[in-house]
Amino acid sequence: MNHNQIYLLLNLILRKKNTIISYSYLSKRVQDLSKKFEFLKIVQIQNGALHQKLQEDLNLKYIDIFLSISEFQSKNALKHFAKRAFVVGSLSTENWIKNVKIACDINKFQYDICFICNTKFEKDIRYALNLSLSYILTNKNLSLFLATKSKTNIRQIANYCKDNFKVDIYNHSQISFTKSFTKYSTIENALKAKVIVGVRSTVLYQLGSLGHVIYPIDISEKYGNMSGNLLNININLNPPKELFFEKIKEISTKNGRKKYIDDNFDVLEKLDETLRLKNLPSDNIIKSLEEI
Repeated sequence: MNHNQIYLLLNLILRKKNTIISYSYLSKRVQDLSKKFEFLKIVQIQNGALHQKLQEDLNLKYIDIFLSISEFQSKNALKHFAKRAFVVGSLSTENWIKNVKIACDINKFQYDICFICNTKFEKDIRYALNLSLSYILTNKNLSLFLATKSKTNIRQIANYCKDNFKVDIYNHSQISFTKSFTKYSTIENALKAKVIVGVRSTVLYQLGSLGHVIYPIDISEKYGNMSGNLLNININLNPPKELFFEKIKEISTKNGRKKYIDDNFDVLEKLDETLRLKNLPSDNIIKSLEEI
């Protein structure tokens, strides 16, 4: 064991505690302690949607109890890294519901597409942005909102748009982006758009479960293997440009939105099961911890 592992273990023993509770994912070295010492239990509260690559990057191996946002995520955890798993819902979604007006007037959308920007500007994000930007540039009356995060490298996105489209996102009548950040800026801006486009973002799971039109993009080699149950949405996750244009036009209309929700209702409500649960996630988590 290294010094950090010894320090953590001694602290638990001296305090007569046997449980580590985490909202941020624990390092494998901490997980190794749970594997080595049976009295030690690790409880992981899910803070975002997990997919294959993220599980590998986080090196999730030994979690005793996983408190998840959905049945799909629980089953995935049990299959790959958790001994037990329970659906409690999402604390983030609970916070949204309590503080943001989730319902929106479909006659008052400000943008045609809200693009959810991830922290890293990787190949799949670039492809999704390429599709979204190509679409809005077909008609000067269309608009795009870039929902950036505080850690998003906006300069990298700006350079991509300039190099590939000769578009200056800082000075373009059809493009807007987040300029000030709050706990709710992502959802508040997303709710202003007809369609929300992104790549494997937890926000897609949350907004889809809340009844909004999402279009996930996934260009992974094994189609859909990074997108969890987003794959079950009746839509092509790796569309050519023409098909993407056609689908965005369709689901941007009132009838198209209705058909999208009707066709995908069972899938969307299970992306994040917060609204389906009898109690709020915070209450479910407390109850689960009390029963450990």
